[in-house]
Amino acid sequence: MKKFIKTEIIRILFITFFCFLTFYFIMQIDNKYTAALPAEHGVNQISVDFLSKPCFLVDGWEYYPGKLLSSKDISSGSFTPQIIYAGQYSNFSHDLKTPYGVATYRLLLDNPGDSLTLALYLPEIPSAYNLYINGELIESLGSVSPYMPYVCESLFTFQADKSTEIILQTANYSHYYSGLYYPPAIGSISCLLQMMELKIIIYGFLCFSSLTVALSNLAFWFFHKTRKDSTTLWFGILCIAFSLKICYPFFRMTGVPSVNFLYAFEDFMGSVVLLCTCQLTVRLCGLEKQQLFQRFILPVCVFFTAVSALFPLFILPYAPGLINGYGITVSAFKILYSLWLVGTCLYGCLHQKINMRFLLTGSIIFGISQLCSVLTINRFEPIYGAWPEEYGAYALVVTFAVLMILHNRQLTEENLRLTKHLKEEVNQKTFALTAVLEERKKLLEQLVHDFKAPVTSIRNYTALIQNQNIELDAETKAYIDALQNRIDALDNRFHLLHTFSRENSSITDYKKLCLNTLIKEFYNCNKPDIELNGQTFTLKLPSNQLTILGDNDSIWRVLENLCYNALSFVPENGSIALSLMQEEKNAKIYVSDNGCGIAPENLIHIFESGFTHRTNLTGEGLGLFIARSIILEHGGTIQAESVPKKGTTFIITLPLIP
Repeated sequence: MKKFIKTEIIRILFITFFCFLTFYFIMQIDNKYTAALPAEHGVNQISVDFLSKPCFLVDGWEYYPGKLLSSKDISSGSFTPQIIYAGQYSNFSHDLKTPYGVATYRLLLDNPGDSLTLALYLPEIPSAYNLYINGELIESLGSVSPYMPYVCESLFTFQADKSTEIILQTANYSHYYSGLYYPPAIGSISCLLQMMELKIIIYGFLCFSSLTVALSNLAFWFFHKTRKDSTTLWFGILCIAFSLKICYPFFRMTGVPSVNFLYAFEDFMGSVVLLCTCQLTVRLCGLEKQQLFQRFILPVCVFFTAVSALFPLFILPYAPGLINGYGITVSAFKILYSLWLVGTCLYGCLHQKINMRFLLTGSIIFGISQLCSVLTINRFEPIYGAWPEEYGAYALVVTFAVLMILHNRQLTEENLRLTKHLKEEVNQKTFALTAVLEERKKLLEQLVHDFKAPVTSIRNYTALIQNQNIELDAETKAYIDALQNRIDALDNRFHLLHTFSRENSSITDYKKLCLNTLIKEFYNCNKPDIELNGQTFTLKLPSNQLTILGDNDSIWRVLENLCYNALSFVPENGSIALSLMQEEKNAKIYVSDNGCGIAPENLIHIFESGFTHRTNLTGEGLGLFIARSIILEHGGTIQAESVPKKGTTFIITLPLIP
């Protein structure tokens, strides 16, 4: 264990170092703040060398909080500006004591060379602005006064002479970002279009690859009926939530008037990603039933998900004083959640959970990306790619995709193993059933053979008495005739038993059989014999015809066995009831009596070969065994319910045919 822990610590340190190195490399080559135009005393210097690739207007902005100023107002010298860089303040609360309000930003471009035709790329500026270049209004997005928000990314061209003045009048009364938060870009029209195209390609890949994985997993979950395996469902929701969260650049390129809804939707989808990650992690670690998760972790994640949707829509527009606290709380929650995620995955690794090392790697990448996002606020913004936390979330999607592939492969292998095991078990059961049937046939053949000799002897003696014309009184002659009749009946029974022991019929030999007709004929034929000693024999049939696929003689033998067996345990004033009814797609035959009943310890054995519960030890215990065999061969079941001293009911269930 110590060696394992040491190995995992080294592995975690290596992954951490590699992630920090990767994000540091990204910050150097894909960062607007490291690609800024040089600025001195509030003036950005333009050079042809800088315009072969996008450059960004980061430093040297004159900032006038709380005021909407024109070029003439600023030139009058009546207002003293602050010199800031783009993104230095996330909103106006630093100077206006409230995140909401208006402000003016001014920047001068110095061009020591010839006049140039340049393009200006304005990213999202929450939430409305007026753009002036050299005192001329170029664009109004939304409405600064009266306030009407609108979010859209824009691209303009202008002529850069010796000195170019750029003025932005901004207003925000709806969102937690305000003013010039994202640095504008400047360069040739071709390089800025390439920048936008590459950004769309990267976000399109992140979005549509996740969406494709989501749809494939949800389709697998739905069509393969694996609803009990909620891991697949949660992963599908995770991928959909991430793809919806990451698609915001497409909306901002076309323009969105409902600013609050856009940001609330984006925050909500990000929270759903965390919630799904939480559910998947605890399931893969086997901790979903742990008290800490059920009572604390899961409720906190659900609460945060609800807050991320409700606050931007219904709270922050009317309580701007909560905006800064909300931002700090969100960042703190993501950091704490990342630590919990790494700790949970490490727990899974220590407990030898399968494939948890993959998830540990993904969770470390996700945690470091969240930390980098917090630490690089106002110092990093990607030029072409995505934000660190978006890379981290995508790393989780890829990690879970790998885990789901392994998970589904394990399920497939398990299904194959179970199928093979089931096939072997079916073969074993078939062999055992075949052996039982063969044993039954041999036993019955032996019994028939053993009983045939004494029955034949009794028949011969009776025939000898009748053929010798021995003088017998009327009563004795009646007894001899009755004995002859009973011998004939017994011989018929032996013939049926012999036939049953030798038959080897299959379902293909069966014919359509109307149970109503069969049971009514059986009742009429056997009622006199059953009621001979004073018992009552009743019949109840349904109005509709119930048809099965079966053998008439075999079902007759079962009914005969059950009814005469019941007759042995019913007193003279007792009753036997035979009834038929339909239950869904089955026919049910009931044979009930009010006899002595069967003790519970004997009830489970009554269908076994050789078992009898007769107190006088008569009988061989074959009747119910044979009845059960016949019903099973008809694809049905037979069971018994009994209350001692109150009676017994046998229930036969047979499948109906349309």
